[in-house]
Amino acid sequence: MDRQLLLEHLAETDRHIVMGRNLIARQQAEILRRQREGRDAARAERILEEPLESQAMHVANRERLLKELRDHHEPSPGSGFVAVKAQLSA
Repeated sequence: MDRQLLLEHLAETDRHIVMGRNLIARQQAEILRRQREGRDAARAERILEEPLESQAMHVANRERLLKELRDHHEPSPGSGFVAVKAQLSA
């Protein structure tokens, strides 16, 4: 996968992670509210399971994308500003 496409996928994955965090926080707040009110929270807890699983997949995907960027798309040691500066100084 080319670098630009990887970066686009990474940005999309980051958006999913943020949305997932928000959804999980809202559901956790709903569970706490039900518990404070003395109501059954079992259904709300079951509903939380799917976003937690999705979030874990998004985080794993993000790590995979970052690894691919590091492994295949980092500049080589002999390129870039530092290498040019070293050549000029020699």
